[in-house]
Amino acid sequence: MSSQRRSFKTDILRLGPVVALAIVVTGCGRNAASAERSNPAAVHERYLAVLPNNTAIYGRGERVVAVRREGEILWEGAIPSGDALIAPIAVALNSTAYLRGKKALHLVGSDGKWLWSRPLDGEAAGKNPEVNAPTTFPDSTAAVVVGDDILRFDSKGVVLWRFSLPEGHVVAHPRAGMDGALFVQSSAGMYCLSPEGNVSWMRAIGN
Repeated sequence: MSSQRRSFKTDILRLGPVVALAIVVTGCGRNAASAERSNPAAVHERYLAVLPNNTAIYGRGERVVAVRREGEILWEGAIPSGDALIAPIAVALNSTAYLRGKKALHLVGSDGKWLWSRPLDGEAAGKNPEVNAPTTFPDSTAAVVVGDDILRFDSKGVVLWRFSLPEGHVVAHPRAGMDGALFVQSSAGMYCLSPEGNVSWMRAIGN
């Protein structure tokens, strides 16, 4: 019995380094996964949108790929200035696409040509991807939320207006009306902004 115990102890000692290595590797894996979960910015979301011309635009991190209806890659490349996507892609009726990055708002044509990039001074107050996503209008212009402000850009990248919420924070993706109005849901209520960026009305909405 004594010899069997000595043999078992010897085997354990021989396996010690292997077991220790396995524990370290497993621990590192768990630590990495934990770090990834605690730092959402380290995980790039995948975003897919389809242009009116039936071209699919797929974006993740710093890369964007456009795929034809037939499955061929039309173009692919990096977002300008080393920027990275932080929100879903918004498509316009003229088959351009607005991409919201950490640094700027970018407009790309269906042929892959970057038409312009405009720096943004921050994200939406809640840093929610849905709220950060650009909103496109029937005339192919777009609005984005920055902090508690809403900016509307024309198709050339010129700021048409900037509206600051009098109270509350934007809590959902703003929606555009066919007449150019913009409906904004905030923690204080719903705003309807005119095409010129003025308040048409505001209504308190119950939970």
